[in-house]
Amino acid sequence: MKGIFLGIMFFFVLNCVQVKQEPPKKIVKIKDSIVNVELAQTPSQRQTGLMFRTNMLTNQGMLFIFDKPEVPSFYMKDTLIPLDILFVNSKGKVVSIQSMAPLNEIKLYSPDEPIIWALEVNLGWAKKHKIQIGDKVYLRSKK
Repeated sequence: MKGIFLGIMFFFVLNCVQVKQEPPKKIVKIKDSIVNVELAQTPSQRQTGLMFRTNMLTNQGMLFIFDKPEVPSFYMKDTLIPLDILFVNSKGKVVSIQSMAPLNEIKLYSPDEPIIWALEVNLGWAKKHKIQIGDKVYLRSKK
């Protein structure tokens, strides 16, 4: 009887526990440089972005993914980290690189042409890695 009771309790506990799955890990590769990225794919994720974070590792970033090419605007409301933003067109090429000042709610950052990705990295990352307009950007799953 005790064994049946424990079996039922074990089954109940397994069915009640929700396992939180981590989002797929991705990397962005530009030239010989790699960035471990967190994806912002939904409108809510894109709106929140990197707000309220106090730091970010050297080769870490956030990749904003759009369903179709568009000309989005980014701002730095409640964003505490100074950032570079790299805008990438549907051919996978960098079309604009802009530096963004933290906590700036007035200035909007936008590309001059439609893009499908925007990559936010720590300020100075693009210059340090000699990233230029026209460089090809690759998105891969992280192993």
